[in-house]
Amino acid sequence: MAVKLPVSSFKKMIDSCKRVTAKNDARPDLRNINIDVTGNKLRIWALDGYRIEINEMFVQDEDNFKASFESIYVPTNEQEVQISIVDEQLEITYIPSGLRMYIPQDNKDKVFNIDGFIEGQKEKDFKISFKKQFLEDALKKQVKMIS
Repeated sequence: MAVKLPVSSFKKMIDSCKRVTAKNDARPDLRNINIDVTGNKLRIWALDGYRIEINEMFVQDEDNFKASFESIYVPTNEQEVQISIVDEQLEITYIPSGLRMYIPQDNKDKVFNIDGFIEGQKEKDFKISFKKQFLEDALKKQVKMIS
């Protein structure tokens, strides 16, 4: 099973997800950039507990696979990237150079079902949290307006 897409599109999708990965190791699942291919749609997404970024693109094949990994090297001079699973590893091959990377897949890795996750978010009522400084500034402005 494999999918092909232009490497520039793949890099753009990865780059847009980097900003919403967690910066510390307290919750390692939130440091991942996730790839999910369902039908002929490639979905790359990440979340840090506060924000979520989802990028979708239709691809050539209709094979299904799921993978989760933390970082990836994307060369700029390639035309396409092929992603497949070989011997329990995610294999990334750049075309035309043939540069190949392998990312071991750990059975403990969690890959969320994005459709279910989004539906779950819609059903719940979340409280909004503010940094202490933002709250203090807002209160000071309110006091000035009342005075």
